[in-house]
Amino acid sequence: DDYRFFPNLIEQNFWKGFYWAIRFINKSISRFAANNSSQIKEVTLLLLDKNEEKILFANCNMWFAGVDEYQFPALLSDIVYLLRIEIIRIINSGIHCNIDITEFANSIKTTIFQKTNNISILPIIEDIGCQFEKELHGYALDLATCMDIIFWDIQRFSRLNPNTISQKLEKQILQIMGIPNLKQRFPKNASINYFLRD
Repeated sequence: DDYRFFPNLIEQNFWKGFYWAIRFINKSISRFAANNSSQIKEVTLLLLDKNEEKILFANCNMWFAGVDEYQFPALLSDIVYLLRIEIIRIINSGIHCNIDITEFANSIKTTIFQKTNNISILPIIEDIGCQFEKELHGYALDLATCMDIIFWDIQRFSRLNPNTISQKLEKQILQIMGIPNLKQRFPKNASINYFLRD
């Protein structure tokens, strides 16, 4: 709560904040790719509406942006998390007020596909598509055209929905380290409870 630049930006002028976030993340990932080419690859998505391919920088950690700590740089992950929360809040408000949210949601998806150079922000499309499947049928279908993303999505689901043994082990490790009440960066309700392949 001490650092309110980005939350204030998207609350006061959503689209300006949205474009700024995409540019900032793109620039960061481009620099990372230039300096760490062995840790990043390019994946291809088929954009079904246009029947064209989109090539993006990718690695497994990018798919965890905004949902799990220590997988992706904290600043970038926080930006993705805050965008996701704000977009879902806007869509929920529109549904609650009986406003057609299709145009807004499609603008989000179109802008992301047009402007992003990496996959870190794509889980927002998945979240919208899965949480609002009834209102936006087939919204995240483009993401399922990339086998790498499907594989990373299954990994993310497994990590975010651990079994009881791994939960107990994590709790024991935190207790041994003397931090039993370590607060998670992203709340449990931010976890993903669905697969892209569904």
